[in-house]
Amino acid sequence: MQKAERKGKAENRENQSKNHQLTNNFLSDKLIGYQNGDMYPFHMPGHKRNMKEYPFCDSYKIDITEIDGFDNLHEAHGIIEKAQERAAFLYGSSETHFLVNGSTCGILSAVSGSVKKNGKILMAANSHKSAFHALLLNCCKCEFIYPEINEEYEIAGGIHPSDVKKLLQKNPDTQAVFLTSPTYDGMISPVREIAEIVHSKGIVLIVDEAHGAHFGFYEPFIKAYGMRSSVQEGADIVIQSVHKTLPSYTQTALIHINGNLADRERIRRYLKIYQTSSPSYVLLGGIDRCMGILETEGQDLFIRWEKNIREFYKIREDLKHIKFLGDEVIGSSGIVGRDVGKFLFSMKNTTTNGVCMYDILREKYHIQLEMAAGNYCLAMSTFMDTEEGFRRLKEALIEIDSDLKGIETFHEKFKFLKMSKVYEIYEVQDFKTETALFRECKGRIAADFIYVYPPGIPMIVPGEEVDGDLIQSVEYMREQGLNVIGIEEGKFRILERQDNGI
Repeated sequence: MQKAERKGKAENRENQSKNHQLTNNFLSDKLIGYQNGDMYPFHMPGHKRNMKEYPFCDSYKIDITEIDGFDNLHEAHGIIEKAQERAAFLYGSSETHFLVNGSTCGILSAVSGSVKKNGKILMAANSHKSAFHALLLNCCKCEFIYPEINEEYEIAGGIHPSDVKKLLQKNPDTQAVFLTSPTYDGMISPVREIAEIVHSKGIVLIVDEAHGAHFGFYEPFIKAYGMRSSVQEGADIVIQSVHKTLPSYTQTALIHINGNLADRERIRRYLKIYQTSSPSYVLLGGIDRCMGILETEGQDLFIRWEKNIREFYKIREDLKHIKFLGDEVIGSSGIVGRDVGKFLFSMKNTTTNGVCMYDILREKYHIQLEMAAGNYCLAMSTFMDTEEGFRRLKEALIEIDSDLKGIETFHEKFKFLKMSKVYEIYEVQDFKTETALFRECKGRIAADFIYVYPPGIPMIVPGEEVDGDLIQSVEYMREQGLNVIGIEEGKFRILERQDNGI
């Protein structure tokens, strides 16, 4: 009996082991399959899975903890300190820190380190969701600065310095100003002019430059497209995702601190809070490796990239229906420059839309873009892209364009919806909530965020009142197949009704 029982248990373990092997590798097997396929990545990360010229190491063999001789990210006084000093030198910053929790932890630390609890911040309405999370965590009051909209391409343009000046005059208790430049679509705001206005009030300017870690290194791009780093333009705190546009691992980023206005010690303290206590040496080594590539071979790589870009932009002459954004946007809509490595294709007034175009490129041509919106899609290039990649995208676009037809379609003007604020974001956390069908939420107070991802810019934040325009916009986006976050099975989380009826 015991022998049969042991045999039965052994068979169960064997069967469990077989099942485990069959079902265990959900993600890793998918990644290996993707690696072995022919999908070309016109999306982040910036290394484009093309590091043959710059081999690093077997990640498992260099995955260590804070052992002797390898320093400590949170108390850097050795090789990590030296690596950070090199990064600071390359960017022209007086102080630079490596981030292994992405630009998110840099943004959280910058806001928390610059605005006291219950203090006020002026923030661009097109900020990333992590900036809104900083408001929640640090109990910040907030006034929004709205970028001008470029109606032709239906994207956010730049922030006008005059708008910043007016809001600072109306809100003299402001402790910091936060803006995003370049935007997800690559549009650049007049950071230097804004910095001068902000500094005249004795407060700090924080710039989310997550998509601009490659700015400031190549003079032809600076002169032709205004691709200057906000570090060089006078911002006090600048956060950059090196993984987005440079050859580094996903999740790697930098924070630069300059000038005398930023409370450096307070920011350093929050970096220790928002970064993991077990930082990955693989990621840290990846950042340092990236800085080494920039230092030794950056100019050659930028020259090669510029050549590929100039050749690729000639396609604008061949496209009859797809509209390819170019330099015509500079000087309008508050835009003083643009990231020439971002390729935005508008499908307005054609027989397709941004989502369909995105899907066709992926499914038929095996080209994966960065994102799709209602009427456009976005491709990201870096100096790690190959000539073959550019050629494949060019040929695919010409072929798709030849099958399209131009049609006159009615488009509601794109705009940033200005929601009515009833409570600050952090105040909502203590209220009771409920869910309701989103289409029936007009007049109710949001208890959650709604945003399209990517890029992760909220359309409504907790504490704001849902209105009819928002419901209409969100329903339209869902019909278009966009990835709308915050609504589950048609329902949205709102505050329970109070005695005052809200």
